Amino acid sequence: MSSEPWEKGLDHVDKWKLGALRHDLDIYKHHGSGLRIAICKLPGPLCQADIVIPTACSDDKGLPHCLEHLIFMGSARYPSRGFLDKLANLCVSQGTNAWTDRDHTAYNAVTAGADGILQLLPVFLDHVFSPTLTEEQFLTEVFHLDGDGKVKGVVFCEMQGREATEDDLLDNKLHHLLYPRTPYQYECGGLTKDILTLNNDMVRDYHRKFYQPDKCFILVHGQIEEQKLLAAIDEWWDHAKLASKKEEKERAWEHVPPPMQESSSAVVQFAAADESVGSVAFAWSGPPLSDVTTCTALSVLFRFLHEGAAAPLSQKFVECKDPKASSVDFDLELRLRTAITLQFNGVPYKHEEEEGEEEEEEGGEEEDMDMEDRSPSLKSEESGSSRTNSSTSEGEGQSNCTRLLEQGVLWEEVEALLRDLVENGLPHDSLKKVSRSRREVQEGEEEERRGVGAAAARREGVCRSWRGGDETFPQTPFVQALERHLVKLLEECEDEPSDALQNYVLPELLFMEHVSGKVRKGGN
Repeated sequence: MSSEPWEKGLDHVDKWKLGALRHDLDIYKHHGSGLRIAICKLPGPLCQADIVIPTACSDDKGLPHCLEHLIFMGSARYPSRGFLDKLANLCVSQGTNAWTDRDHTAYNAVTAGADGILQLLPVFLDHVFSPTLTEEQFLTEVFHLDGDGKVKGVVFCEMQGREATEDDLLDNKLHHLLYPRTPYQYECGGLTKDILTLNNDMVRDYHRKFYQPDKCFILVHGQIEEQKLLAAIDEWWDHAKLASKKEEKERAWEHVPPPMQESSSAVVQFAAADESVGSVAFAWSGPPLSDVTTCTALSVLFRFLHEGAAAPLSQKFVECKDPKASSVDFDLELRLRTAITLQFNGVPYKHEEEEGEEEEEEGGEEEDMDMEDRSPSLKSEESGSSRTNSSTSEGEGQSNCTRLLEQGVLWEEVEALLRDLVENGLPHDSLKKVSRSRREVQEGEEEERRGVGAAAARREGVCRSWRGGDETFPQTPFVQALERHLVKLLEECEDEPSDALQNYVLPELLFMEHVSGKVRKGGN
């Protein structure tokens, strides 16, 4: 460590070598509070701190979401509402922010330079761990009845506008099917009917249970000195007024959720202005978060399958003559037990009643046309036959639109596409597009990075490592396309390192008891 005060204030717990970011992540534990601090000294003028609380739900009341709002209302040392954001503005920041997920709640701030974070952090920590949580704040932020007997409140109104939307209904149903009898199945934001059963005592108990410093951590990224960071944390801890600790037998997320044991499906109905389209989603239990190699490989594969107009899934379902969807998304959710999701949006659908009405209208039009033609001839018969065939063809198309939302119909086409890719590689049209895209990328890199051979050599080294060092590894277009997406993923990490830390490193810090440190020390 860099100095004696730093050594006395923190214990060095682990070091993760983040090969993609080309920087190490040092993890420490604060002596007094037990709070873990992860520091990644990324270059640049900005400094960011994410205070992360592992949270879990046992119902749909949205307690973590309520706390996310109430934390900013004031703290034991700074009871005035708005003090935190005003201080953030003085620290050359755009303000503080927060988000709630199914397995954690995070509070973050970004300042220009480390001095702003050092000044802001003691105040921010006091708000997080020692909020006032008054009855008046609960009524304002969570819910209350106004003079007209209508339910109001920031949290209630936010969820009222979200919970009946297509995306939220689909996401909640997927988590119910993927994670039965686990905290992941519940809506962390809360459902309005359950929010109305809350009271402030429930919020206080939830805070006492999960908001304990020894269960939480801070992720700091930027050029910051360890001694000064320790002084800022000590400043908070020396004056901290914590609620009495609620002893629990288990931490949040003590156990890895089991994978799905059997397949299941459900139909979710929702109100929409456009009844002609819907969505179809598939989901699978993924590998444990600790299996970093498999998670990375799946992320690269899914990018190859759906990103861009030339991607196989886009070519098959979107960029075609008769689109079966307006967009396709293939993703790996980084949970303690990861989830693989494949979603088709804008899938065309037509009600059977509407089909019958259209067929009747077409039949009526044909009769009117026959009545007007007083002199039947072979030509008119041929014309009538042509109309009948056209009507049948349209009916088949409408029937297909109806069937796309039926169970198993769309999956048969997905399965056929994936099997064909495994057995035969990329189709000929995609090969040409991939080759052209690869050539354009290479030409652009040569122009923009001429004379910078280190980056190109490093990318080639990554691809060689991915091939297992086998120089005879077949360089098929399929393999080249995967390598291109792997390189793209690494370049995104280099270009936006703070986003990469939040997206990929934060989940592993959240569940570091389940993720082997040896995996990270390998430099992956």
